[in-house]
Amino acid sequence: MRHIVFTASDQYPVAILIKSAAFNKQELLNNYTTPLDKLGVSDADVISFTLKYNEKNKAPAGFIKEYLDRLLPELDGLGTKYLYVADSSYFKVLAGQARAEPHFGYALPCKIKGFEHLTVILGLNYGALIYNPDLQAKLDLSLQTLASAVDGSYAPLGLGIIHSAQYPKCLYDITKALEALHQYPSLSADIEAFSLRFNEAGIGTIAFAWDQHNGIAFAVDYVEREIKNEHDRVINMTGANEPNEDVATLLRQFFETYPGKITWHHAAYDVKVIIYNLWMKDGLDTEGLLKGLDVMYRCIDDTKIIAYLATNSTAGNVLGLKPLAHEFAGNWAVEVKDICQVPLNDLLQYNLIDALSTHYVRDKYLPIMIQDQQQELYESLMLPSLKLITQMELTGMPLNPMKVKEARIQLEFIRDGHLGVILTSSVI
Repeated sequence: MRHIVFTASDQYPVAILIKSAAFNKQELLNNYTTPLDKLGVSDADVISFTLKYNEKNKAPAGFIKEYLDRLLPELDGLGTKYLYVADSSYFKVLAGQARAEPHFGYALPCKIKGFEHLTVILGLNYGALIYNPDLQAKLDLSLQTLASAVDGSYAPLGLGIIHSAQYPKCLYDITKALEALHQYPSLSADIEAFSLRFNEAGIGTIAFAWDQHNGIAFAVDYVEREIKNEHDRVINMTGANEPNEDVATLLRQFFETYPGKITWHHAAYDVKVIIYNLWMKDGLDTEGLLKGLDVMYRCIDDTKIIAYLATNSTAGNVLGLKPLAHEFAGNWAVEVKDICQVPLNDLLQYNLIDALSTHYVRDKYLPIMIQDQQQELYESLMLPSLKLITQMELTGMPLNPMKVKEARIQLEFIRDGHLGVILTSSVI
């Protein structure tokens, strides 16, 4: 166990915990204490300790707990209150979390018995910047979180991002809510579905937002059912997939008449499900398919493609909506592998935050894409390709039977020629 003191003091409220391989005083100054000083945390309040790994450079949970049994009492004796943990394995044990990544930007209570008074902040090992400089944003976010926790101004990410929300339930209210959307020149939208397979997905709920803080969400095919015990008392609620043709008709009319632009994140999924459910009678309904394609791709944006073009690098990029909007909405995820297990009110709010986050991602990355001179590629190739991709994913690759016969004859002629050469060879 090694430590570094940056300025001698009696107490060290902040401890930076990092791997031995990164335990370099100058680098720690450059990447942590100097930025923290600018954020109001004096280097006299900071101490750094190494984190131990075994001979295989691994840190199993049991190994970590043994090391923390030695480290935490030392930190407690130094008056430490805040642990900046630049290591995901140690963070998960300290914070009692199964995953580390979603907790960037959060200050969590320590879960180790006897040290619950400590606050744990997930940090980033500065060494990761060598391989991916874009991670600087995460490092900055983690330091800002630490500084806000120290000065008492900390607020969880995503707190208060919903300024106004409507969750209409009856047909009349849904009709009025959809009519009101026509006043906005652009919207972001998102659906929650029952399956990743488009023919089983249905449209559980749908949300629309006209900016980063205001929107609507309502159920389409999701119906809440009561679960009762033997005494006929309601003990739980569960969801069910029951196609609602009345709401589907309202949605179809809205999409056909709305004149503005609609932004999706990964439109190839949402739009595909919507076309299949709102316009197609079955998988062979080509007329409905073509109508839906024309309506849904009339004027759209896709933030997944925008973010790809704005962040593409040899280091790779993450294109999920939640990672892209994390600094805005935080870790807002609920368990949606099966939306039937999520209460409707929770699901609607989750769906709305997805729509708000889509708006945020568009506002953030569209200017970067334009600045990087990727707009022409986006508008001439990437975006138009979505319509063709959606058609292929719904009905397969369109083929002309007559052309298939012609190609077969040509290919068989080529095959027979090569086979003849082989069979007449003296070697064979």
